Amino acid sequence: WYLSPEKALYWPQYKAWLVADLHLGKTEHFRKAGIPLPKGSCAHTLERLDRLIQSKETQELIVLGDLFHSTYNTVWEEFADWRKRYPSIQVHLVEGNHDILDDAAYQRAELILHEDRWNIDGVELAHDPADASEAVPTIAGHLHPGFKLKGKGRQRLRLPCFWFQDDCCVLPAAGFFTGLSEIRRNKGDRVFVSTEQSVIEV
Repeated sequence: WYLSPEKALYWPQYKAWLVADLHLGKTEHFRKAGIPLPKGSCAHTLERLDRLIQSKETQELIVLGDLFHSTYNTVWEEFADWRKRYPSIQVHLVEGNHDILDDAAYQRAELILHEDRWNIDGVELAHDPADASEAVPTIAGHLHPGFKLKGKGRQRLRLPCFWFQDDCCVLPAAGFFTGLSEIRRNKGDRVFVSTEQSVIEV
């Protein structure tokens, strides 16, 4: 597997990119509620997917939940238009707690849906690590993991991270405007932070 600074995991055997927690349409959802937020997070997220697809041969894009943030808004049409640019790539969605659109919307965008989890060659793909089968190697999202780095001059920096535990890898949130949840690393865990330019084990 290859960990990308774009907060995605590449599975060479299947020529597949795995991403989690894009939360497309999130800023528009809050704007509808009267919270003033700038536009553009969707475009930045789709550009990130473009860079991934262009960087390595890609036959599949697997989204581990929370593709869209909430109920329908016009950002979904932006995603549907983006999807048409890659007709040869299969796009899978392992449904997450925020994926509440009608199935018809997913079908129009030619997504392949998987409820809760999807097993490929003994590796389980899930949205929430808690939903995975017990003692099965799992790749998941949902937690938006972040790790705090501390410098000698009392500097503090929180970065998104890939979090490897006993039988589970939790991917960082790949969308913009998603936030971080600081993890508590246990003995034996491996943590790789993304700086946008590189991935570094800490």
